[in-house]
Amino acid sequence: MEPASTSTSRSLEQTEAQQTVQQPLPDGRGSDRSPNPLPDGRGSERSATPLPNGRGSDRSANPLPDAGGADQGRGSVPPRGLMLPVLSSTPPPGARAGSPHSPSGSPHSPDARGRERKAPSPDDHKISHWSQRRTYHPGSLPQHMAITVLDLDTTKNCNLRCGYCFKSETVFPGASRMNLDTAMTAIDWLIAASYGANELWVNLFGGEPLLQFPLIKQLVPYAKRRAAAQGKSIQFGCTTNLTLINDEIAEFFRQWGMGWHCSIDGPPEVQDKQRPGVGGAPSSERAERGIQHVLKDRPGAMARATLTPALVGSMYKSVLYFEQQGFNSMGFAIADENDWTDDNLREYDHQLTLIREHVRDNWYRKGVDREFGAFDHLIRGILSGEQQVQQCGVGRGMALIDEHGDVWPCHRFDGADFDSNSGGAWRFGNMYEDGFNHLMHLAFLDKDRWAAYKPGCAECPVHTICAGGCAAANLVNTGSIYYQDYTNCEASRIAYRHAMALHDELKAESNPLFMRKFFSGDYAALNSYSAAAEASSATSAAA
Repeated sequence: MEPASTSTSRSLEQTEAQQTVQQPLPDGRGSDRSPNPLPDGRGSERSATPLPNGRGSDRSANPLPDAGGADQGRGSVPPRGLMLPVLSSTPPPGARAGSPHSPSGSPHSPDARGRERKAPSPDDHKISHWSQRRTYHPGSLPQHMAITVLDLDTTKNCNLRCGYCFKSETVFPGASRMNLDTAMTAIDWLIAASYGANELWVNLFGGEPLLQFPLIKQLVPYAKRRAAAQGKSIQFGCTTNLTLINDEIAEFFRQWGMGWHCSIDGPPEVQDKQRPGVGGAPSSERAERGIQHVLKDRPGAMARATLTPALVGSMYKSVLYFEQQGFNSMGFAIADENDWTDDNLREYDHQLTLIREHVRDNWYRKGVDREFGAFDHLIRGILSGEQQVQQCGVGRGMALIDEHGDVWPCHRFDGADFDSNSGGAWRFGNMYEDGFNHLMHLAFLDKDRWAAYKPGCAECPVHTICAGGCAAANLVNTGSIYYQDYTNCEASRIAYRHAMALHDELKAESNPLFMRKFFSGDYAALNSYSAAAEASSATSAAA
């Protein structure tokens, strides 16, 4: 699960994000996407900048067109995505069955949109003369809400072969890497698409983005200069598997105040099984060397592990390993959701029991301030008393630009489009072309939170926090951005029970660290949090 917004964490993150290159974010969260992306990953409050047409983020004056009576003047998208792309099991022209992005494995064959796939070239990292560079098309910009958070797919190539990866060379055979001209144009597009917003974030994504370090070295200074010239600031982060980080790369990130988001699954026996190198080579030793570089500058950087049914029994062991490596923030994200069984979920429950007891006894009771993503997110969500409508900034204040200049709702949607066999239907457009899909942008902006409900949601104790789950994962697992799969629903309820048990125990003993963390150090706040929090705790105890 990924954290939602809370007033306390929001103000802290906004303060941190305003720090300059000379004052890099001390906790390393500048690039974290799970659970806290760039630095909050929502792109919501920061993106609600009024656009030149004066509408800003107020969509009530611009309801979606009627779709067979589904739109009732509320300005919200009808259930089941009536105004969103229609999923199809038919591959687009020229694509092989089941692989709309990859008509063939040849690096020179055309892709689903007829673009030639080119092998990597040294010229990819050279800047073209200004007269030869393509610029973004004004018609590729959004009109209804500013975009301030950009994921940049520098390459889909990777030096690891993780079996669960939703975006890699194994998923996109022969995938091209981004050239410098495209990367610079993407920065120009972001600056234009942000309109009046002054704080921008870019996360370098892949594949493994550090394979493109020669490009990164030229792109970051360019982006900083271009943003400063427009009176804006731009922060960079990188989602990495850690194995390529060396002294030169670490120094560059330190110099430019860049953040890290660390994808690592656990101790060597877990890491080497789930995240092997090409040909099955172990990756754990190289990842551990990278960890030391990261934590030297960003002690708060998060270890983000992917949890598969085969290795769910290693969760507690992985937490101990992350502690040993020096991480103070860690989280797990479930993958291969449709392969989970009830036995796997029972083991997940058992592992969270072990983790909860460890967190209680060895973190809070010993005054060690660490973050465990699921527990902290759920406790903050309950105590906030707020109804979460959106889980993240997907398709609203956030976008992905890939190596072709295509614009997607987030870093997961090009892969989700592939896995759902949608043939590019979930693209917003291309930054070089006219025709940004404003209707789809409105559909994400005006997502009807209640359309995400299934039978039983109203009785679920997590319904005020859930926000319907990850839209991209939902699309892959259920065929709709609105409906979350069974595994994630059950896992959320299990994590909720443990989070609230931890809350009740530490609140009852007035644990000092717990009180500072969740009540801003004000013990009087014990009597001021919402009645909803009390009711939720009672529900948890009864369960």
